[in-house]
Amino acid sequence: MHHDKGFLIWYDEGIDPGSEFSESIAKHLIAASVVLCFVSPSAVQSHNVRNEIYLAEEERIPMLYVHLEETKLRPGLRLMVGAKQAIYYYRYPSPADFHTKIEQALKPLVGRRTT
Repeated sequence: MHHDKGFLIWYDEGIDPGSEFSESIAKHLIAASVVLCFVSPSAVQSHNVRNEIYLAEEERIPMLYVHLEETKLRPGLRLMVGAKQAIYYYRYPSPADFHTKIEQALKPLVGRRTT
């Protein structure tokens, strides 16, 4: 999927039927130049989301965390996420302000991957 700001975006709804879900996600994560992780109470409870974060961190893929709502992180996630760049969606006065901030934050991360 192409975003109108020039970013190529992939998310897990793009997995072909019959594909092995975890293998497909891992393949796309490893190939990513940046991972945008949306943080919410249900996301941090998800074993799959935690595994995806761990894989992206292990692969040294630049990550941007977007906190959709105030969320208490488990200690392990706090350790991994705490010092990373984060945007708090619920603190922005308008969607336009939020979108501007996301674009500003993503541009310098693209192409910064170190392996």
